[in-house]
Amino acid sequence: KLAKQNSPDGADNSNIKDEKARKKADKAKIKNSWKGKITGLTADTIAYELRNTAKHYHLVERGHTQKSKSGQVTGYVQGRHFFANTLKQYEASGDIANEIEKLAKDIKDKMEG
Repeated sequence: KLAKQNSPDGADNSNIKDEKARKKADKAKIKNSWKGKITGLTADTIAYELRNTAKHYHLVERGHTQKSKSGQVTGYVQGRHFFANTLKQYEASGDIANEIEKLAKDIKDKMEG
């Protein structure tokens, strides 16, 4: 949740009249492109993999150079590092223990049927 909340909103797509086109544009936003997956079966190997499927995520997160049409470097856009900042905020909040307990309960409920 924190990763999605702290993601940059990007361009406003409210001016797109076609509903299908607006939904497609919203999917490309970083805040709507988070995917998570639980891997591992034992307490030692369990992990939660969080990733972003937006094509421009790495540019916004880490920064990038700007180039003219001729290929000359015209500037640099500093990365926002919002994922790393969110991770620090989450670790400092102390919610990790609660989330692990919730995850263990969810896994147990799934295994019991």
